[in-house]
This record gives sequence, structure tokens and C-alpha cells, in this order.
Amino acid sequence: MTPKISTAILALGVASSFFLFIGGGTAAETHVDCDKVMHELVNGKSALEVANDLGTSASAVYDCENAKAATGRQGMPSAVPSASVSSPPTSPR
Repeated sequence: MTPKISTAILALGVASSFFLFIGGGTAAETHVDCDKVMHELVNGKSALEVANDLGTSASAVYDCENAKAATGRQGMPSAVPSASVSSPPTSPR
């Protein structure tokens, strides 16, 4: 291998490692205690206040709200009646 090619490969490897290192920590750092978030929201705080108090983003607070709303909707019956197939009533002749 020529020195130019090996230097280019080394530089590409270092740059790739750097970007993987920088971007790799974001998923673990965004974990939010949704129970605490919902407690604060129920007590009257805004999403921005909760985000500032807990050191997270407002979108993480909204994600907790949406997750709570989705779990609440799972147990509720649908407002749209199901289409059941039944025979029409017959009248006696």
C-alpha cells in the first residue's frame, strides 16, 4: 500500500470513529422518568417548565404525554360501533 492510501484510510477510520463516538451517547441520555413528568404536568406545570426542571427537552415531555394517552386509549371501547351481521327482523304474517 502506498503511504497516501494508508494515510487516507487511517484518516477515514479516525473520522468515522469520532462521529460514532459523538452520536452514540444520545439514546441513553434521553431516558426520562415519565411518571415524574406526568406528576408534574398534573400538578399544573407546563411542558416547558417540566423540561427545564428535569433537565430534558420539551419533546421528551410530549413523548411521555403521548405514551400515557396511548396506554389510556387501549382499554377504552371504540366510539364507532362494530358492524355486526344480523338478519333483519321478520314480521309475523
